[in-house]
Amino acid sequence: MIKVFINGLSGKMGSSIADIATQQNDLNLIHDKNIKNADVLIDFSRPSSTLNILEDCLDNNIPW
Repeated sequence: MIKVFINGLSGKMGSSIADIATQQNDLNLIHDKNIKNADVLIDFSRPSSTLNILEDCLDNNIPW
């Protein structure tokens, strides 16, 4: 099971990807704000948020 964190989940694109991901048997969405629990991160946020989340991904060796 691949644990996926979607940054920007409340937006139109983030919620569309979440809908698709929940239909997949091998994906599990991470709903808490702790990206350390994720295997991969998908970013559909604002540029200012992207820079912050990128640092967290690099610190935790999470593909982005």
